[in-house]
Amino acid sequence: MATRVRLKNYFYLILLVFFIWMTGCGGQKMLRPKSVAHNDLKKKILVLPLLNFTGLPEAKAEQIRTQLMEALQKDTRVIVQKNAAAPAANFQPPKFLLPEFGLWSDPELLKNAEEYDLNILLLPVLNPFKIHEIRAGIWPLFKSKQELDLSMTLNAFDPVHRLVYLIHLENRKITLPKFDQGFGFGDPINNEQKWKSIPDQTWEKNWSHIIARQVAVFLKETAKRPWTGQIITVESETLAINAGLDIGLRDGLVCEVFKRVESQGPQGWKVLSEGPKVGEIRITKTMDRTALALPLNKAEIKPGQLIRVKN
Repeated sequence: MATRVRLKNYFYLILLVFFIWMTGCGGQKMLRPKSVAHNDLKKKILVLPLLNFTGLPEAKAEQIRTQLMEALQKDTRVIVQKNAAAPAANFQPPKFLLPEFGLWSDPELLKNAEEYDLNILLLPVLNPFKIHEIRAGIWPLFKSKQELDLSMTLNAFDPVHRLVYLIHLENRKITLPKFDQGFGFGDPINNEQKWKSIPDQTWEKNWSHIIARQVAVFLKETAKRPWTGQIITVESETLAINAGLDIGLRDGLVCEVFKRVESQGPQGWKVLSEGPKVGEIRITKTMDRTALALPLNKAEIKPGQLIRVKN
């Protein structure tokens, strides 16, 4: 009888401990919103019309751009903007400063990027074809072949900070078909005839390889960069930010707010960066493409200031 009473008391004691855990620290931990790491948030990108210096028909060049976009769409860490046609249509290559300076100067494109809440602008460049003659063996028994070097340079631009953060080149070499001796090497027209003789299957295989490598490098470098959003409006104590459920934000998340500092780059162009931390905000209502938040401290929070999710 005494043993039965003891077991009954142990049972109630276990129930009591479980109840305290559920209603105390453990229960609060379960109800607290799951934290979101910087890398968990998706980034919105726009692939600009590529610069084609190869001599390929524009229709073929557009196919390569489409292939690049389709490869990017397979990754869940980015959102490829399909309907943001306005920034792409307004893009004019002569307006931007060459990537060697790491800056972009097209104010119209920057304005459109902000309107579409874009995190990244991608500019693919099809570099001019190069034909190399390769010789092997011992004179006079040389064996020669010609190789076509095709390559793509991918430039990734951050419109929030107005900086190019990635310039990456990928290339492939294709052995050209042999022609009769009368076919003059070095003549641009004849060289064009040579690469035009390459089978479509060979083109597709090599461009697919280049695109796959470019996408892998781009995603790796982009994952290192934290998502950065902006304050859109401030009304009383309610703030609106330029992202929502579409990138992975949700109610209860805490974000840090930073001032936006402007400095001068080469040729007087402006570079933006995060300044001192202003304060923190908590997201209270998350919608598809925007979210509302409340400040967690008394701070001077203004539209245009930058935000990052606090880890």
